[in-house]
Amino acid sequence: MNAEDVKTVSKTHPSVLEPAVSCTAKMLCLEVIAWKELKHPSILEFIGIYHEQRAEYQPGFYLVSPLMEHKSTKSFVANQDVSVSEINRLLRETLAGLAFIHEWGFIHGDVRAVDILVDEKKHARLADFGLRTIITRADAVAQNFTAGEEKATNARWLAPELLHVTSYSAAGDVYAFGCVVLELYTGEDPFPNTADTLIHGQVSGYVKPWSQPPKSAKPPSIRRTMGGDLWNLVQKCWSRDPKGRPTASDALDEMYKITGGRG
Repeated sequence: MNAEDVKTVSKTHPSVLEPAVSCTAKMLCLEVIAWKELKHPSILEFIGIYHEQRAEYQPGFYLVSPLMEHKSTKSFVANQDVSVSEINRLLRETLAGLAFIHEWGFIHGDVRAVDILVDEKKHARLADFGLRTIITRADAVAQNFTAGEEKATNARWLAPELLHVTSYSAAGDVYAFGCVVLELYTGEDPFPNTADTLIHGQVSGYVKPWSQPPKSAKPPSIRRTMGGDLWNLVQKCWSRDPKGRPTASDALDEMYKITGGRG
């Protein structure tokens, strides 16, 4: 996709260019191949690649995707009087996207409310497939992080067993989904009263991101109460044993039961 292609697409299909300058050519190719395969209503659409000719040390590659009118779920629930039923629908759609990529043998590795976007029809779209984490085959995960670099940033969402390894897992995605439930109901990040410098100790000590069901959200004008059934599902997602967590598909089925079926 060249500059003229991007201009043509943008006229009929509002899009966003995400820089991929931190990726090597090999990583970028893997990322594109993976993303291009993942076509689902709850997955952000991949349009193409735009290459801007720049200096040799600045490759200037961009991944092109549709522009999401309502930005992330985090900002969407913070800026509007969004109902509990709408939040639960966004959570179901997120699980549908996770279940889909897991069935294909992929993992996400960075599931957070800021990485779940909201389109013009107010539906959730799972995004961020590689600018900070490269989607890889679940049976051959090999991400080379410098110790304390990437995972220190997102450790609040990280399953305890992943804290000191260089691979991600489907069970880790499910753990992070439990944190997303917390984010959308409370407007807070996991471990809301814990300083960044203490997060690693909390996670490695198997302290849960929240100790009791949240009763209200921020801003104060938006109040949401989490039902006991949903809180129980969150607790399962946060199981200390990865094998004790539901799969994304099982969690989706449970979400439908909690919220009154698939109709």
